[in-house]
Amino acid sequence: MKTHLCSRELYCSFLTVTAERYSASTLSDIAPVDLSHDAVSRWLTDAKCQPKDIWEKAKECVVGKKGVLIADDTVLNKH
Repeated sequence: MKTHLCSRELYCSFLTVTAERYSASTLSDIAPVDLSHDAVSRWLTDAKCQPKDIWEKAKECVVGKKGVLIADDTVLNKH
């Protein structure tokens, strides 16, 4: 079993509180532990994140029965 410095809790918290630039580099810059962007990328490759993981963190931000949570999974090519 692989051990990763990045964790589901850290990544979900990052997505919840970051207003822009959701990237492995951004997370590595602000992480409370010494974490490279490559370590984040490796964790994302191995992680089995489910929508419920994000929902557990974000549901308190959705107001009322008609509130919505929009997730954009766009991938941009660096080249």
